Amino acid sequence: MAVRTGRPVAELIRTAMAEYLDRERRGRRSVLDLPAHDSGELRTEWSRSDLLDEMRES
Repeated sequence: MAVRTGRPVAELIRTAMAEYLDRERRGRRSVLDLPAHDSGELRTEWSRSDLLDEMRES
């Protein structure tokens, strides 16, 4: 393809990667699109120990 189009191989690879990444980004949903989850009461103060306990319980 490089010979046929007269473009350097590196340029073809960069273009292909840019197009691929663009398609991938357009296909993804944002976390903002996810429905809200009622996870209970909001805690205002978390200690390091509280956070570790919470992660271990999940």
